[in-house]
Amino acid sequence: MHHDPLVAECLYDRAAIDKLMDDQAALLNVRYADACPLVLCVMTGALVYVGHLLPRLNFSLDLDYVHASRYGDARTGGSLNWVMRPRQSVVDREILLLDDILDEGVTLHEIAEWLKTEGARSVEIAVLTHKQKDFPQPCQPDYPSLMTPDRYVYGFGLDVDGLWRNANGIFVAKPT
Repeated sequence: MHHDPLVAECLYDRAAIDKLMDDQAALLNVRYADACPLVLCVMTGALVYVGHLLPRLNFSLDLDYVHASRYGDARTGGSLNWVMRPRQSVVDREILLLDDILDEGVTLHEIAEWLKTEGARSVEIAVLTHKQKDFPQPCQPDYPSLMTPDRYVYGFGLDVDGLWRNANGIFVAKPT
């Protein structure tokens, strides 16, 4: 099923996304002014978000990625599948974990917990979107994000049925 963003409900347009990233960058620039954190992009969804956020940051940083997912191309989460752990050591590092969405929170929580057990000094989470749920999520973002209803959303890195990561906004997918 195709979800054409030209006819889908748009929750956030590009201007709202840019404003959020400007706000996040302002906070991150203060927080990490005297640090050199290891920034970890959660693949594949966070790629677009990270690519637009990094040029707004004015502190030195190391960049790496993790690839772990509970979704694949599905709309519901399963068990965590680690594809790639960071190549750089996380021991005694301040980690900034960047992802496209905090949905149920399980993936980010498990990645953060793994980083801590591997010796990270601190782990902070920033996400583009944070889905409102009727149940407690095991972790929360440390920085503002775009709040979305508990509906399937896509665009700006988020996919729907494996497609439309390139949509220039955040859209609501039609139910399957």
